[in-house]
Formats: sequence, C-alpha cells, structure tokens
Amino acid sequence: MTAHTRTSGHSGEPERMLLQAVINQSMRDARAATPEIRPYKTGMSKAEESETERAINARKNKRDALAWIRDDDNDKPEWDPRFTFNEVCHVLGHDPDIYRDSVREL
Repeated sequence: MTAHTRTSGHSGEPERMLLQAVINQSMRDARAATPEIRPYKTGMSKAEESETERAINARKNKRDALAWIRDDDNDKPEWDPRFTFNEVCHVLGHDPDIYRDSVREL
C-alpha cells in the first residue's frame, strides 16, 4: 500500500484536531493576563531581557488572538479566507459567537 492510498479517503481527523488546537491556543492567548513590560535599559541581565521579550510576545499574542476571534467580517486581506475564525468554526461545527461572547469583555 502506498502512502497515497493510505491517506486518501481519510476522515480529516488530524486536520480537525489541528484546527481545534488553533482555536484552543487563540482562546488561551486571548484570556491570558496582560504582563507588565519593563522598559529596556542598559545593563539589563539576560533574565530581565528574556522576561521583557516574553511580556512583549504575550501582549502581541493576546492582541492578535483577539483580533482574529473578533473579526466577524472576514475582511482582513492578510488572512487566508480558509483560516478565518468564522471558517475554522464552521469546519468544526462550532458557533463562533459562543467563543466571541466569552472574550467580549477583554
């Protein structure tokens, strides 16, 4: 049996699991606490620099996750239409408004 025949006709379960993982991570990022960012300064230790970088990345991840989840128009040209929040929810059979309601106040 070739690799092609083994995978043809599969249920798409790995893809569904990946899409669900993307939603789960986005929800975690959206709900994450917003860490304090310490300004860079001369003489910062590597640990302080790493902490600042993690805080910057966490804020960016939160902002990006909320933008993706809240985008109801699917009009972002930089987003592939197959991977908008609405489309991912549709593929999984989820109601996107349930997720949106849970992060509305953030």
